[in-house]
Amino acid sequence: MNLEFETIPFEAYDGFKCNLKRVITEKPSTLGPLLFVHGSGVRSNLFNAPNETNILKMASAAGYDVWVENWRASIEFEPNEWDLDTAAINDHPAAVEKNK
Repeated sequence: MNLEFETIPFEAYDGFKCNLKRVITEKPSTLGPLLFVHGSGVRSNLFNAPNETNILKMASAAGYDVWVENWRASIEFEPNEWDLDTAAINDHPAAVEKNK
């Protein structure tokens, strides 16, 4: 089973453009949203290992509404200056708000 994703752009509170990717499923989630956030220097696809099963597939199959976040430290974006405080204040709360 290969996962399909919907990409949802969002702006961090300071205007930096980030995105969320939501796993597309045919059945509605029963357990609510689950947001995965990668570390620095990688991208959200880190969680989507090309195996028969991975953490995103398992969470989706269990009934979660699965989301992954690409924040400013993602290699998805052009290099930029950032620190963890900036991301904690601007990126992650905006991602959670967009996820509602």
